[in-house]
Amino acid sequence: MVNCGGSCVESEDEKRDRKLVTEEPLRAMSEVFGGDGGLWVLDLGLKEEDSCVALTERRPDSDDWKGKMVKGLRGFVDMWRAYQGDKRDLQD
Repeated sequence: MVNCGGSCVESEDEKRDRKLVTEEPLRAMSEVFGGDGGLWVLDLGLKEEDSCVALTERRPDSDDWKGKMVKGLRGFVDMWRAYQGDKRDLQD
């Protein structure tokens, strides 16, 4: 699991689009782990404080995963989506 940041992450270059700071590691991870369920993304998209976390390999069973998490985090389990390339079209 990797924290890929979000638009809130500052780039070394002020002219560089902050979304690219997130996209570049996702693209690289997709090349290595992509394919059938190889890369899963949790994109919180909370405006200025957005955040993106990537999980490689197979996504855990939702019910099993929820059973192992504290109550406050269980709602995030169903928000993970398969990464679908450069467009970042996240699908179920």
